[in-house]
Amino acid sequence: MRSSRPGTPEAPDFVNRWVNWGAGPRGVLTLVTAAKARAILYGRYHATVGDVQSVAKSALRHRIAANYAAQAASVGSEKLIEMLMEAVPADRKYERPAATA
Repeated sequence: MRSSRPGTPEAPDFVNRWVNWGAGPRGVLTLVTAAKARAILYGRYHATVGDVQSVAKSALRHRIAANYAAQAASVGSEKLIEMLMEAVPADRKYERPAATA
């Protein structure tokens, strides 16, 4: 979700340009819980990338706020989420930052 937060190294250019604030830890929890619920509804015991993509707009639309520049360009939260899903590869692996002493 760091990709949805402006000013972070992971944020695409359009996030820095159009997002006022992005999804935080509670947004991640909501996304994961919704994806797991969808998987159970479809008879599976694990969530897939498809589950996450299916629930992303519903789970995150109120957690990503478009700024005035985005609103002027007719870009809302749902469009930003679509753009994020295209910009961030589904199989991207994240490494934890090295601990500093």
